[in-house]
Amino acid sequence: MATIDLTQYDGLLSPRRFRKALDRHLEQLADDGAETARRNARHRFRGGGGAIERSIQGRRLKSRVTPGLALKAGGKDARHAAIQDGGGTVKGKPWLRIPLPRALVGGRDRYPGSLRAQAPRKFYAARSKAGNLLLFDRATNAPWYVLKRSVKVRGTRYLLDAIEDTSRELVASTDRLVLDTLGAL
Repeated sequence: MATIDLTQYDGLLSPRRFRKALDRHLEQLADDGAETARRNARHRFRGGGGAIERSIQGRRLKSRVTPGLALKAGGKDARHAAIQDGGGTVKGKPWLRIPLPRALVGGRDRYPGSLRAQAPRKFYAARSKAGNLLLFDRATNAPWYVLKRSVKVRGTRYLLDAIEDTSRELVASTDRLVLDTLGAL
């Protein structure tokens, strides 16, 4: 974590004016960091950022002692945002349904929700010769999905890279902010 020593400006800075300028500056950096994270998510995920991209938020931390900003992703529609960012294992309850190319339309799953609700009796389950559990289309007998108990995901660092970029920008721009505030006196 980067720290900035403001003691060299003691007596010259108006605390209220500087605090207001710093708060505006942190809000702008939080918005910029969230936009960078959204752009990273959009470009690093195969089918676009989708729900994770929409869930990314940046905000200024309201602390009188240590001002800062936070970027976060995730929520009800993007439960695996942290695993997508840093990597890890996603476990199904009881199974994860992974679409094969035949199940994709424009890079997205043709049936993104519950198969029971969207396509009742369209699929049946069977094991392949390799031992994988597959869902086959009843009409064509072609495999559409692979069922897995868990999947290891390599991290994309969409949020971590945005945090690092924003942190560097915060350190570099705070000196400019102090000098601009001093110049306004």
